[in-house]
Amino acid sequence: MFKNLVSRLSVSLVCLALLSNGFRAEAQEPAPSGGQAAGIFAILIGAAAGAGVGVYFLVRAPHNITGCVSEDGSALQLTDEQGKNLYLLAGDIAMIKPSEKVRLSGKPGKDEQKRKTFSVKKVSKIYGPCTAPVAVASR
Repeated sequence: MFKNLVSRLSVSLVCLALLSNGFRAEAQEPAPSGGQAAGIFAILIGAAAGAGVGVYFLVRAPHNITGCVSEDGSALQLTDEQGKNLYLLAGDIAMIKPSEKVRLSGKPGKDEQKRKTFSVKKVSKIYGPCTAPVAVASR
């Protein structure tokens, strides 16, 4: 306890000595011109916007989609309730079976033929069989 009190007093005395030492007035450089100030302001705004965009892309949640799975030849595709083809499925699709309604997490994209694809990262939920008959699209 005595050591703690001594160290607190020592720190307090050092701070008091530093604060009591007067600051000397020094000549300052002239303030920036209007153009320089605007440039500085633009750089600060750009840096803040860039940081915001970077944070958005780092923390945004993966896309989630829901639909019915159908099979087109050897490929699985996701369709909406009306049978409209939404995406060709790729990625982690081992648990997915045709004629099931599923909710998937992942990332949309395009393949070499510019068809819409969905790279499945996770099967969020399997709802069971689709309520409407799934139309099998032909290419």
